[in-house]
Amino acid sequence: MEDDVIPVAISRDGNYIAVGDGNGFLYLFHRSQSTPLWNYKTGTSVHSLAFSSDGNYLVVGILNQTLKIIMRRMIILMKHHS
Repeated sequence: MEDDVIPVAISRDGNYIAVGDGNGFLYLFHRSQSTPLWNYKTGTSVHSLAFSSDGNYLVVGILNQTLKIIMRRMIILMKHHS
């Protein structure tokens, strides 16, 4: 068994928790729910996460040394429209 470190970020207000994994998935949870608000496939392992100070953006560091910036609300809205 590998010793994988799972990146986690908590928004400044404590309402949102982002979790990444070695399979390239990113999950966003509200603190009051055990089911993710959304998940997103990055394409490769997630290595680091950080919320912007206002909690509206999530910066994701992935295996191929790329940073992705994701709007928290945009993905929530897109999920509701699918």
